[in-house]
Amino acid sequence: MPILEHDLDPEVRRQLPLLTVGRLVGNGASRLTVPFLGVIGRSLGVPISTMGTAASAGDFTGLLAPFIGRRLDRGHHAHAMTAGMVLVAIGATVAASSPGALVIGVGFVVISLGKLLYDPAVSTWASERVDYARRARVIGFLELSWAGSMLVVVPLLGLIVAGPGWRWAYALMAAAAAAMALVVRRRVPDDPAQRAERVPGTRFRFTRVTLTGLAGFGLLMTASNAAFVVFGAWLGDAFGFSPAVIGLAAVLLGLAELGATAATIRITDRLGKRTAVSLGAALMVPTALALGLVGHRAWLGLGLFAVFVLGFEFAIVSGLPLVAELQTDARAAGLGLAVGLGTVGRGVMSIVSTRLYEAHGIGGSGALSAACAGCVVVAYGLGLRRQTRLR
Repeated sequence: MPILEHDLDPEVRRQLPLLTVGRLVGNGASRLTVPFLGVIGRSLGVPISTMGTAASAGDFTGLLAPFIGRRLDRGHHAHAMTAGMVLVAIGATVAASSPGALVIGVGFVVISLGKLLYDPAVSTWASERVDYARRARVIGFLELSWAGSMLVVVPLLGLIVAGPGWRWAYALMAAAAAAMALVVRRRVPDDPAQRAERVPGTRFRFTRVTLTGLAGFGLLMTASNAAFVVFGAWLGDAFGFSPAVIGLAAVLLGLAELGATAATIRITDRLGKRTAVSLGAALMVPTALALGLVGHRAWLGLGLFAVFVLGFEFAIVSGLPLVAELQTDARAAGLGLAVGLGTVGRGVMSIVSTRLYEAHGIGGSGALSAACAGCVVVAYGLGLRRQTRLR
């Protein structure tokens, strides 16, 4: 079965590869931070906890997600995508030229704002053109960019960090984002017909079901970051991995993400989105806990971390179409709220988890991650079990 069936909206088939490349660029600029957090911190003369605080500044842009989501529900998705890529380019330029933790934190904020515009705009654009029964396949195609960023972009950037330095890596991502802004602006048309059919500014309604769906999705992102924010520092501190080796180790995680996304494309629509999220989160719990037991063994710990990432990626990609269906007349608002909760949770974890890591090592961060993932299993496995519409 082809990923993009021939009976899909022709515009979806035509634009989806381009929009996926745009997400690849945005994800690369964003994911450059965490694996090399310790390297950047040492270059700037600050500890990892300080860099964790700087990284969290970008995540707190999630507070703006509900406002951005409501604006996106009025249309102009192509314009939002272009603006998002421009902001990623500006943020990466600021990060490349930063003299200290404060300025690089500003760069992280601007990059996050760019992704906060681009990613929900693309997901909403796709959700409005693909029915719910087949939507996980299309969203999964878009999410190949997440695996691709770890499989291709981060290893490449790791070589640049190990050679010319991390500033050049950010400069490269700035150039790529600027180029994508130009291409998206020229290739993706605005859609006045879609805007005419939409009720402008529809408010998102908070019910038990929508709150459960949003909270579970936010906790899923939080659980991931609790472990991932210390990933690079752990490999460097425990095993002496250089930036280039950390970049190569990221290939294993990229393969796990690619496998999880492929599984989402193939089976999530048949298995059910809610069930898929629950299964992925359930896999995260024991693997995160076990990091404290085997995290002192390099390749065993790294393999376990890859399984953790596989569970997360399968859950998060399966959850995106479900969140977009919580309220069909305010899809972008729902996606914005979900991503906003998740990014704020990630921001808190960037601070809390780096401090737990300094005090207790990878085991402390893993335990925190497992607790958050367990809450996701409860929310989706039990809290939404009677919602047949959100199967």
